Amino acid sequence: MASKTTAATAPAVNDLTVVFGDQAVIAPLKAPKAPQQTITMFAGATAGQWVPAIDPKYVWSKELLRLAQRLVSQVVSKNWLLVGPPGCGKTEFAYQLCARTNRPVEVVECSEAIEADALFSTILPAEDTKSGLKRIDGPVVRAARSGATLILDEVTGLAPEVQIALHNLLDGRPIQIRATGEIVTPHKEFMVIATANDVSGEHRHKYKGTFALNSAFKSRFAAPKFSYLDEATEIAALISRAPGLDPIIARSLVRVAIAVRTSVAAQLREFSFRELMVAGRALATQKSMKVEDAVLEAYSGKETSQDASAIGDLVKAELALSKAK
Repeated sequence: MASKTTAATAPAVNDLTVVFGDQAVIAPLKAPKAPQQTITMFAGATAGQWVPAIDPKYVWSKELLRLAQRLVSQVVSKNWLLVGPPGCGKTEFAYQLCARTNRPVEVVECSEAIEADALFSTILPAEDTKSGLKRIDGPVVRAARSGATLILDEVTGLAPEVQIALHNLLDGRPIQIRATGEIVTPHKEFMVIATANDVSGEHRHKYKGTFALNSAFKSRFAAPKFSYLDEATEIAALISRAPGLDPIIARSLVRVAIAVRTSVAAQLREFSFRELMVAGRALATQKSMKVEDAVLEAYSGKETSQDASAIGDLVKAELALSKAK
């Protein structure tokens, strides 16, 4: 039986195929080799770590299942860089992978305010010490010691000098805590999943507060292509996230989103799945609401009037096509 976690009870290893249902088109995912040893040490002992809860509404495409198998096997790499447009599900994929394989996670929300030393250790107030202070492990060291999965969310938020400080860790070599001199050897189940919208820096004007990833840092990751779901799977995912949404309207919404994403002439920004959910839930709960209004409410307010007009035209064109069929 699998161990209990602070977030949810993880499935037994033999139940992993059932979790994926009839979409389990590849070999079942395997949990860590020693889940009892790995999981039990997190029960109140290591702050910041948890096993994510399984989301039964999460929709797996065949491509995502294959990618999940590659990550968990750790044969290709222990470091994975998921690069793709905003709102395409990179971080949620990492959470659901860990949820279904009983893996605790340590999450770093990357930003330019993060200093390298803080990732390895930090000082906190403590009433039980003479100095009134104590040094504790930072998220990188906690994950490396215990075999948790370290998720570097929006890794392009890390300044170049912080990226360099992680090189030894990404190479699987022992790391040194500079403040104490202690050497920490990463656990054999330790894995890093980083997410980013753009690693080149070419689109930094779209993603404020980000840096280009240097080539040495990127070379330490396997970087599979990560993008939006295919149309059929995205429709299924939208319906699962917006209960009561008419499947025909769901299809129209997804096709509008695809049209926006591929609209070179209008130069519109991506229509993310997050925004699809906002529009879908609005239409599912407010039956009298117009599709165009729901789309504009979810997508605009952040755009120019010209962009809003272009979106409106795409919605009208898609609805006209749907009625003609």
